[in-house]
Parts: sequence; structure tokens; C-alpha cells
Amino acid sequence: MPVAPVLNIGETLHRFALTMPAPNRILYHHAEQGKFTMPSSKAAKPTAIQYNWLQRGLTQPGGKLPLFDTNGRQVPAKTVQACIKHGWAEPWFANPLKPDWLVCKLTARGRKMAKDGAE
Repeated sequence: MPVAPVLNIGETLHRFALTMPAPNRILYHHAEQGKFTMPSSKAAKPTAIQYNWLQRGLTQPGGKLPLFDTNGRQVPAKTVQACIKHGWAEPWFANPLKPDWLVCKLTARGRKMAKDGAE
């Protein structure tokens, strides 16, 4: 079955963001507008699962973060949202086949975290 092309990625992502719970929707809106800043916190460190997920983006073109873990299970939305919240990952584009999946890429801050283990 052919898939309709996504003509306006921004609009598609905005519609997706509206389905998020309020705190995440606000974070996403600020990221989309280029106003997203997290207070720098030396205490903010990724969990082992978050760290492993971020590291897998280092070897991908453009820093794309995988949708599935090494066992073939979908990366938990909680992990994705936590990394976005801390500024280690950012939404990249809408997935037209699975609009409920959030495709993300590493930010400069996330790339540094994944390489060095510290910001």
C-alpha cells in the first residue's frame, strides 16, 4: 500500500506533539521553536540504558538514534523523552509509516555525553 508523502514535516511533528502529555508537549514545543534550553546540571547523568542508546547514535549517519535496542525491542518512550528533556537527543523527523514513533538524533551535548561519559 503506498504511503502518502509527508509534505510538511514541521506540521506533522507538531500534530504528534499534541498527543504528548502536557510536560513533554511543552518541552517539545520549545525544542521545535529553537528555544529549548535545559539548565546545566553537573548532576544530570544518563542511566545505563540511556547511555547505551546514546552511544549507538555515534556510529549512525547524522547521529540517528535507533528505534530498537540490540535485542530487537522498541526503545522505551520514557528513555527517549528523558534524553530529549536533558538535551542529549532531539526529534529529527516524522516517521510516515509509524507516526507514533519518535525518530531522534544526537545533539552536540548528547554526542559529547556519549563519547566522554560527561558533559
